[in-house]
Amino acid sequence: MVTDTVIDKRSPADAASAPLAESSGRVQSYDIYRGLLLTAMVAYHVVANLTPLRFDLRYSYWIPMGFVLFLGVVLARFLQNKTRKKLWLAVKVLAAFFLLNIPKCLDADFTLARLARGDLYYFSFEVLLPMGLLVLASVFLDRTRRAAYALAAVTFACIVYLNITGFDSYNLSFLLYGLVGYFLALRLDLHALAVTQRGWYAVPLVLVSALPFVLLGLGHFLDYLFVLQVIACYFLVTRLIPRSRVLGFVGRHSFVIYIAHIIAIKIIMYLTGW
Repeated sequence: MVTDTVIDKRSPADAASAPLAESSGRVQSYDIYRGLLLTAMVAYHVVANLTPLRFDLRYSYWIPMGFVLFLGVVLARFLQNKTRKKLWLAVKVLAAFFLLNIPKCLDADFTLARLARGDLYYFSFEVLLPMGLLVLASVFLDRTRRAAYALAAVTFACIVYLNITGFDSYNLSFLLYGLVGYFLALRLDLHALAVTQRGWYAVPLVLVSALPFVLLGLGHFLDYLFVLQVIACYFLVTRLIPRSRVLGFVGRHSFVIYIAHIIAIKIIMYLTGW
């Protein structure tokens, strides 16, 4: 007998995540979280550049870290084996970094070693360089899916090692943060896990989110704990803000908004003499 009944063959996790997925194939929770991170970044840049307020920059370290880590997630979930799109994205990101840093590259204090290492206090738009490097690296790592968990563990161990030894390289650190997100997302559907988590999970997630700040207040900056904090915050935000058109829009257009807000701040600083 012919019937029009449609049987839903999706797993419970897939079915639960469907309402949050965009018809375009985007996952709304990723866009919302990236939008939240970028909103926090804009607020930080406004306070740091246009007000007399000063604070320990390490308390805001999770913001660019989360931005890069979730770039890795997006690369793994939506651009896997799409080499042309990745190369074009890498060209745009790296071109933006170098064009916006022409004055620094022509400065007498500029060196290739400084460029390779990365310098938070010297370059503008400094996070764009490791982001571009992450996109390029992912082109060669798309076939590592079977070993993704092991590679995520090794990458995380490298972050711990750099922290313990005190080796300072902005570009290397942020590249590793992005690779953690990339390798995890190759095998793990973070969105499905986030929307199916039980209520009591909020307690350990809040503790993991708060611990890096507590230790930082005691004088211990452990960036690998901030990696765990970024992931824990994603799970919390996904449950607390399941839908947001504004944050989703910001997340979808994060690259353009990131560039635009820095340019706007620099223009304001120039006009006001701040």
